[in-house]
Amino acid sequence: MNSPTNAEVNGKAVAPTHRHAYTPTPRTPLINAAAVRQRALDIAAATRGKRFTRVSRQFLQDCDRRMDEYIRNRIHSTPSLGQTL
Repeated sequence: MNSPTNAEVNGKAVAPTHRHAYTPTPRTPLINAAAVRQRALDIAAATRGKRFTRVSRQFLQDCDRRMDEYIRNRIHSTPSLGQTL
């Protein structure tokens, strides 16, 4: 019996998989949403003069995404001379 290849699964053509390709997977958020929410409201109150009362889910998702980008950029820009980032 032949086993399926990367090019065909169940008779349907699929794109070949690359060993080192980045594939996003569901993950645990990198930020503490409650702490970020409170910090955002505190900064808004101190700098905007208006008392905001809510922080949107989109705002928190953007913060989490930027934290992920920050970590990736720091890892990429760190010389690979030792074991510590």
